[in-house]
Amino acid sequence: MKRRVILFSLLAALILAAAGGAYAVHCRRQAERDAAVRQAESAHSAVEAQLTQWQRQADQSRLVVTENGRQIGVYSLEELGLSQDAQTAIRAQFTDVDLLDAAGFAALPDEQKLAWYSAPRSVPADSLPLELSALTLDAVLHDLNAVPRREARDVSCYYSAGAYHIRSEADGTLLQEEPVRAHLAASLDGAALTASQPLTLSCEITDCDCYVHPVHTRSNTHFDWAAMLAEDVQALEIPVRFRDQAELLAAAPLLSVSSDGTVQVDQAALEAQLAQWAGQYTEQQVPFRFNAHIGGETEIDFLPVNYIPDTQALLDTLQTRLLLRDKTPVEAPMLCTDTSGKPFSLGESYIEVDIPNQHMVFYWEGELLADTDVVTGRVWGYATPTGLYAVETLDANCWLIGPDYTSYVQWWVGFYGAYGIHDASWRDEFGGEIYLTSGSHGCVNTPDEPMQIIHDTVTFGTPVLVH
Repeated sequence: MKRRVILFSLLAALILAAAGGAYAVHCRRQAERDAAVRQAESAHSAVEAQLTQWQRQADQSRLVVTENGRQIGVYSLEELGLSQDAQTAIRAQFTDVDLLDAAGFAALPDEQKLAWYSAPRSVPADSLPLELSALTLDAVLHDLNAVPRREARDVSCYYSAGAYHIRSEADGTLLQEEPVRAHLAASLDGAALTASQPLTLSCEITDCDCYVHPVHTRSNTHFDWAAMLAEDVQALEIPVRFRDQAELLAAAPLLSVSSDGTVQVDQAALEAQLAQWAGQYTEQQVPFRFNAHIGGETEIDFLPVNYIPDTQALLDTLQTRLLLRDKTPVEAPMLCTDTSGKPFSLGESYIEVDIPNQHMVFYWEGELLADTDVVTGRVWGYATPTGLYAVETLDANCWLIGPDYTSYVQWWVGFYGAYGIHDASWRDEFGGEIYLTSGSHGCVNTPDEPMQIIHDTVTFGTPVLVH
């Protein structure tokens, strides 16, 4: 009995020992398996990080487009239509299990994790060429076309200062779309993605023939100056007025053009035309036409003169008008001479006494210094004599003595013997019809202020026109 108990105890001990050893082996193996699973998960995390790195670099890749150094835009692969193919190429380097995220891989049975871990895996490429079949450049072209642009300018000619001139052609900034598209595509051709850094490309569009060119240039265009001149002046006529008559000067027969585009006036033909008009419009022994202060042009019957067209001045004016193609009417300048043929003019300094209007003005060197009403000689018996005179005497603080008067005056300007211009302190009014019944003895009675100006300014010989 005792022996049986001992044997049974030994057997139980052996069984317990065997069971303990088996359990230890199981635990060791389970620990090894768990370690392998953890290594697999760690390896998958590394692969996932590698995939993420590839995708990040693709997402951050850019094409920088410039024009003449000015940035037009920065474009991602997504904007260029290349993102989907790039991501497909990146993912193609990895297995389906590689592409699982951490949660997806963790959910796999350990056998699949270990099988993935123990299976041979291909190493991703160092770089992936961009696939351009889906390339779209609409975003780039939109931004390029949003830039203000000017059209190309063809060669042209213009007329200025008596000559035709050529204005050279000039490139504009309008884009030739097809060359620009091809150049943009070429800047991407051969580019490759890497996991180490984003792809950064640049494209300066002016490195290609990007602008629309002029159609007509100096090299392919000829200008026929003669034909252009003929067309330009065929209807050009310049009106030339001779007092109340008008003539038309036709430009076409008088103009020609040289091979360098310079336009010339046929001076001999123009002089012949002017000589004809001079003979036609010369006036002899006619009244002097005076620009009166009141009433404008007035014929002075007691001053016979000759009026002759100033052909030299008219020649100069018409030559200029012809070369400028200016058809503004020209008033023919007239030379005025006295009956002996000497030039005649009152000049810019003179005194005008207007009897009907009882008014006097004094011009000195073209400036109106005095403008006043006056009283001239009484019509019956003492009328102020009309005529063209000149200042003969100047005096101040003097007495005027006549048959029936003795008068003190401050200023005296004599122009014809006993006739002169002087102040008249005894008068309160000037102008109007006073002279008809209460006029002077022939002198020109003048208010103090203008009288002093005249006396202090005029010189001997200053013309005095009484009309």
